[in-house]
Amino acid sequence: MWEASNNEVIDGVVGKLQFDFFISSAVGHGSTSLNSFDAALFVAGFGNFNLVKVSSILPRNSCKVDNVELHPGTLLHTAYAAFTSEGQGDIISACLAVGIPQSPEDHIGVIMEAGGLGELSLRRDAAKAMVVEAMALRGIPLDEIVTEGVEAQVQDCTTVFAGIGLMPRPRKDESKSG
Repeated sequence: MWEASNNEVIDGVVGKLQFDFFISSAVGHGSTSLNSFDAALFVAGFGNFNLVKVSSILPRNSCKVDNVELHPGTLLHTAYAAFTSEGQGDIISACLAVGIPQSPEDHIGVIMEAGGLGELSLRRDAAKAMVVEAMALRGIPLDEIVTEGVEAQVQDCTTVFAGIGLMPRPRKDESKSG
């Protein structure tokens, strides 16, 4: 069991946890809404994990990574936008926006999601506006907004998905056996 000493900052669960994150988006098709959602998760790289949905906060000192190094079946903390439709020919989209603070060592960031009918540009604009508002609410200076999204024309049952996976980074003192 981890315990935080009096001089440690409680960040994340306990202690000085730091997180890696990855963002991805995809389109899935299936015979049912659940199958199309599962297909979108699989194509986006989230499909072999047990997703735990979290609120939209990016922990301090988080680092973006390109791939996931977790065993299949592992719990993965996520925030995501997804939208499923069977409206043949409709345009649907999902977008995720991540607000990166100017001082990530001192401040959290925010994650905002938008999904629904319409073009990706609508979802991207909405998600970015929500990031700006949320960072301003917290009084945190914004450095950049990273977005990830996808748009599709509905065929049969179609899901669009944009998500972020948050993974605790191993502590340096834990990587050594002793």
